[in-house]
Amino acid sequence: MQKRRFFETILFKLSFPLVFSVAAISIISITLNYYLQKEKLEEMIKDKGFAISHNYTVSSKDSLAQGQRKTFQAAMDNIALLEGVKETVLYASSGLMNYKSNEVTVGKPFVHTDDGFYNPNKKIYEQTNGRYLRTDWSDKPLEESAGFHGSTLMDKEKKCSSCHFEIDRDLEFINNRAYKIDEADDTSTFYEKIIAEKGCIACHTNWKEGDVSGYLGVSISNKKMRDQVKDNMWNFTLTLVTIAFIIIVIALIVSLKFKSKLQLLLDGVKNLNEKNGSHIEIKENDEIKDIAQEFNRYIKNMEDGIIQDNKLIANLSDVASKTAKGDMTKRVEVDASSESLNRLKEIVNSMLDAMNTNIQKVLEVLKSYENDNFKATVEIADTQGRVKELFESTNSLGKALSQASKQELEDGHSLESQSLKLSENMTLLTSSAQDQAQKLKDTSAIMESITVAINEIVNRTNNVVSQSEDIKSSISVIRDIADQTNLLALNAAIEAARAGEHGRGFAVVADEVTSLAEKTQKSLNEITATVGIMTGSINEVSSTMQEQSQAVSNINDTIGTLEETTQKNADNAKEVNEIVTQTKEMAGRFVQNAESKEF
Repeated sequence: MQKRRFFETILFKLSFPLVFSVAAISIISITLNYYLQKEKLEEMIKDKGFAISHNYTVSSKDSLAQGQRKTFQAAMDNIALLEGVKETVLYASSGLMNYKSNEVTVGKPFVHTDDGFYNPNKKIYEQTNGRYLRTDWSDKPLEESAGFHGSTLMDKEKKCSSCHFEIDRDLEFINNRAYKIDEADDTSTFYEKIIAEKGCIACHTNWKEGDVSGYLGVSISNKKMRDQVKDNMWNFTLTLVTIAFIIIVIALIVSLKFKSKLQLLLDGVKNLNEKNGSHIEIKENDEIKDIAQEFNRYIKNMEDGIIQDNKLIANLSDVASKTAKGDMTKRVEVDASSESLNRLKEIVNSMLDAMNTNIQKVLEVLKSYENDNFKATVEIADTQGRVKELFESTNSLGKALSQASKQELEDGHSLESQSLKLSENMTLLTSSAQDQAQKLKDTSAIMESITVAINEIVNRTNNVVSQSEDIKSSISVIRDIADQTNLLALNAAIEAARAGEHGRGFAVVADEVTSLAEKTQKSLNEITATVGIMTGSINEVSSTMQEQSQAVSNINDTIGTLEETTQKNADNAKEVNEIVTQTKEMAGRFVQNAESKEF
């Protein structure tokens, strides 16, 4: 069995959606709770801030209306002592801060420097014991008035906020109230407009009823409320995570339990597959057991069906085996439990019927061909594939046999005619070969006579050459005698010269003898030359005759070989003539056989 990865298991498929859903719901719940708590925190801050701001307004209303600076300062300081309150302030109608909790003031706006907060009221407060001249008093120096101070700054193109603490001009007041939350400082500041009433105008003659005479401000710390909200969020998150964890654990336990039951079912199926059991055993009484029982019934039905199907398959195998050996009469007769196999049985039987019919058609045509009737053909009709190719090939075979028979008839007539001509030619060739053989015998006899005559001439020439050599030997002896005679004549002449007059006659004889010897020598030289020429000619004639004798001998051998070949050709011609005769008879049979066929 293929080993699955974890995310492919049913445990993963059962637990993952639940775990994912719980995690998603938890994340969504935590996110929603975060925004709800954040909104709740803002509402709590607003409720607390506006409540303190309202309390601040109520407690300072009378002192402000009556111009009781110390009473108002005490009210501010008391509000600042409340839990969570960081400071209380008062902004003049110009928007500049001139009162602050726990800071003495005579009404001059506070200043912010690079070092932080600066209170310019301390010195004046100490000098006047808390009193300060009003702007409408006539004895106040001009340079100390707010109007003079403001006009001086405007001439220098400076704003009040560049030196003093000023209320945020972007605040949006609703019902004379506004607020601002500083996330970085974790502080909230609440503002409330002070509207001038009739009692205020009695002292502040430059005001009008309904004018904004100033702004009360109170700053509170958000830390405690924020910590409370954080605790609520953590408690909610912890509770939700705990619940989610419990749900996931329960889901995993249920999934593992379900997986173990499925494993029992799987083990039972494995045992069936490995032939180790006949059914699945599940002891627990639950839905898995119901599945196992239904599966066992299904297996039992399958086993019964397989037994019946195996009978059909055995019958089918037997029919296929006999069909493969050529027996087309067998058919599948056993029924199966499966409709598909029964359908297969019908298809196989139909196929066998069709095959038998097609083969029978081909056999009938082939039997017609066997009976020399090549006009028969197989009807192709709606056949296709290999059967169509078989029918077409059978018809093509009939056409080919018909064409071959026609060609056989034509070739038979042609062969018969050519055999007759060849027989006549072979008869002439045999007669001609025999005549040539006889003529070659006669030529061979003549060449034998020529060879004998040439050999006789060569022998006689050799005798002449031998006699010429004898003549040369005799001439040599005569030359020696002539030389001795010439020497004797010379000696006789010498002696005659010595004898003087007495030897003169002898000297004449000696001269004649010398002359005779010289003539003899000359004649011998001529004879020797003539004999040499004759000997050379005879040798050439002898050599030529020998060559002719050899050539005649070769011709004679060739004639002998040619005679044998001619004789063999004559014999072969006789054999060929006999074969031609047989071929002629065979051609006649071919013609007779071809004429008996239908095509």
